[in-house]
Amino acid sequence: MNTFFVNGAKASVSIGSIKDLSGNMLLKMWNAEVPTGKLLFQHHSHSCFEITVVDYGNGVYTTNNKSYKMSPGDIFIFSSNEYHCITEVGNKGLKLTNLHFEPRYLWGNTIDSFSEANMNICFSHSKSFENKIPMEKANILYGYVEQIKKELSGKKSEYQLKVKSLLNLLLINLVRNFNYSDKENSVNTLQFKNIQHILNFIDEHFTEKLSLNELAEKAGMSPNYFSSFFKKISGIALWDYINNKRINMAVQLLRENGSVKNILEIATLCGFNNTTHFNKMFKRVTGMTPTEYRKNTYLMIH
Repeated sequence: MNTFFVNGAKASVSIGSIKDLSGNMLLKMWNAEVPTGKLLFQHHSHSCFEITVVDYGNGVYTTNNKSYKMSPGDIFIFSSNEYHCITEVGNKGLKLTNLHFEPRYLWGNTIDSFSEANMNICFSHSKSFENKIPMEKANILYGYVEQIKKELSGKKSEYQLKVKSLLNLLLINLVRNFNYSDKENSVNTLQFKNIQHILNFIDEHFTEKLSLNELAEKAGMSPNYFSSFFKKISGIALWDYINNKRINMAVQLLRENGSVKNILEIATLCGFNNTTHFNKMFKRVTGMTPTEYRKNTYLMIH
């Protein structure tokens, strides 16, 4: 009989991470093992750009539009807020290397950023882009991932800058060789800078009370136009983006070893004013309630 579980990992081992000056996670890399079985498809997404390397085993990765077979050496690419979920794992299990980074990790001055044609590269890709890069075509990308792993593990001088440079090279390779660029949703520099400003503000204040009018005013847009433009850029509705940030924080708090915080305390710390809304949002994002998550023996790949 097949085992059913929700997008879970049997083991998760950190390789390294990079945080901003406030301690917020910008990038993390880890190894995960996923046990054999069939998994329920969940509309799992997050604000991070994701790169996954299949190190061992076979399975199936499912998006909203397609299912991909997973084999050793394959690389999977998911833009920020793109739905994806492992839905089947072969009888030998899966071993994966995962890399998540916040799009703002790559933001810089205009002179050292992507051109307008690819400015929103972390948020969307062309409709013809395949999330799976098969092993036989993934050598260059795999090399960049291995170099990033080495930098995060070794933490030599200026390793954060080296990691950022390697990520830019990896993304350039996707644009040049894998038809990644989404020219239909390109935006001008001024518009994108406004959204960058808002995303930075949300990242710093998502645990506080936020309003559409406040955020739209900061962006210099009307509330209705801001909501529409935000979704065009990020691929997700404004409040879904904010709630995903809050739930990601809640997941980390629930994972803490020896945590004695109750559900209401965690909800409040993450920006929710009642447990009813918190439970609803948590289940929408993770597929289970906070209580179920805390009791579950498997860790989410999140």
